[in-house]
Amino acid sequence: MKKVSTLKVMALMCAVPFFVNGQSASRLQVRNSQAEKLVKVAPGSEIAAMPMTTAATVRNISATAKRSAAATIVGSTTYDLQSNGGVGRRVISYTDGKVTVAWTGSTDPGTTWPDRGGFANSYNGTAWGASPAARVESKRTGWPNIEAITGGEIMLSHVNAVTTNTGAGTTWGTTRDAGEFRGLTWGRAAASGNNVHYIISTSAGSDGFLAPVFYGRSTNGGTSFDTVSANFAVAAGYDTVNHAGDVGADSYEIAARGNVVAIAIAGTTEDVVLLKSTDNGTTWTRTVIREFPIKKYVGGITDINNDTVADTLLGTTGNISVVIDNQNVVHVVWCDLLVFDPDGAGLNVFLTATSDYMNYWNDADKNIVEVPVLLDKDNNGLFDSGSAFTGGGTIRYGNSGFSLNPQLSVGSAGTAWADRIFLTYAAVAENDTNDVGVDFRSIFVTGTPNRGQDWYEIVDVSQTQNVENVFVSTSREVGADGMIHMIWQQDFEPGNAVQGQHPAGPSDILYNAFDAKTLKLNVSNTKKLDAAIVAFPNPTSDVANFSITLNNASKAELKLVNMLGQTVRTMNVDLNAGANKVSVNVSDLTAGLYTMVLTSNGKSATEKIMVK
Repeated sequence: MKKVSTLKVMALMCAVPFFVNGQSASRLQVRNSQAEKLVKVAPGSEIAAMPMTTAATVRNISATAKRSAAATIVGSTTYDLQSNGGVGRRVISYTDGKVTVAWTGSTDPGTTWPDRGGFANSYNGTAWGASPAARVESKRTGWPNIEAITGGEIMLSHVNAVTTNTGAGTTWGTTRDAGEFRGLTWGRAAASGNNVHYIISTSAGSDGFLAPVFYGRSTNGGTSFDTVSANFAVAAGYDTVNHAGDVGADSYEIAARGNVVAIAIAGTTEDVVLLKSTDNGTTWTRTVIREFPIKKYVGGITDINNDTVADTLLGTTGNISVVIDNQNVVHVVWCDLLVFDPDGAGLNVFLTATSDYMNYWNDADKNIVEVPVLLDKDNNGLFDSGSAFTGGGTIRYGNSGFSLNPQLSVGSAGTAWADRIFLTYAAVAENDTNDVGVDFRSIFVTGTPNRGQDWYEIVDVSQTQNVENVFVSTSREVGADGMIHMIWQQDFEPGNAVQGQHPAGPSDILYNAFDAKTLKLNVSNTKKLDAAIVAFPNPTSDVANFSITLNNASKAELKLVNMLGQTVRTMNVDLNAGANKVSVNVSDLTAGLYTMVLTSNGKSATEKIMVK
């Protein structure tokens, strides 16, 4: 039931290894940008779109396929589309060692999946239950969210389904058809005690929006929900004057801690927005984390400077996650893409150019930090992708490119890792392709101990070869055991059968507990230069100017690096304390996206520039 859109999917660049600050992303040198920089990839790029090709849909399972050794198979499904964007919360971990997990499942070998619904399994502290043979709900549904509530657990699923039990491993009760949800779909849930908060979406217009997010609250463990509508967002300033509300399926997430509730929204051509309540969902405050350059975009040529030339703009893939720490600070992470409509005939979505990183932000510091997410496993200084392109054809999951399915977890209060933020996600694995050259994905973990200032080295959790790992979901908190409890879907083919990308067949659901205490701080992340850099004009075709503001005078090296990681300009400059201007001739450079790397005393800062 994926939302049908008018997006024409394109691939922006072909066969290019992605780099960060001239180093491979595995070095994890964070690229900083200020929140007020609304367009990191500026208008006027005029990059020729390359038509999407289609890889072969049938292949033989490789004899070298390597499954996850540390993970446990807890179930399976023949319905292999777990989400259209980010993944809901489908893991509950308890202090007594018990764990409950859920996923969208089916046992039907065909292509109609009449028994589709929320499947669940539990760990009793010693062993997992048998792989479930039937859904929890009493009707066809899916997209389950599970939360612990007072005296049990609740599963909220697609199209009005609410089911509860009395605790991990107990029998699920009769599904309530919650009419207050109005038949809306693709829900996300969060609970604190018996307060259950639920957001849902629709592919149809409502309340003046194209596809808005609705909110409902239960104060009785899901027995009933308050009025379910988009009015909460309007009251917070998410209005029809500034927002088209074209959010779409699974492009939002919710978290709750006590009376604090946080909703993060990231439609493809919408602002990235945080809606936060400190009174249990009664009133809300809107924070625009990053604006989409065109207010209330509803289609048409993407021209933001009225020069009649279409501009390439920064949007999102709809993959977003949110968590609230013990100080009630909200942390958000999301994935980017580029959008471009040259003639008003439809939006081109460029999948690769901005998917080598994810964006991290919190509402205390309010800085957007770009976190590299690709792992250079062979340490050759390149990210080696086997595909002619990545992010199109049979390997797309929604609008995702290299990276997708971010999940944030936070260290529990009273632990040595309290308020540390951990990021688990799926991403393309280096040097791991099928027999027609399409990349497989793996599950990775990184994190930050200090709100994005420093980051841990990336760890490959799944440790597979010729196996696809995707749709990861984690527990919200990392408790006294220091473990990130997670599940993901695994099979032998990139893409999914539901959308016809490969033949139907069973996929396994894997569980793993990753020891977050083993994460090591990446030394390179402590070497960030305290500098504000702005490129202008951006884009440019002849001279690139960089406004550089420093606290102290310094000798510095300036490098211009292309998307292949090649340094195309180098110059040494003497910078004064305060404002400086440095100009670079780029008239002979190939059109495309470049990164300016400013290094002084072993520390670096970056800025992007588009050459047209």
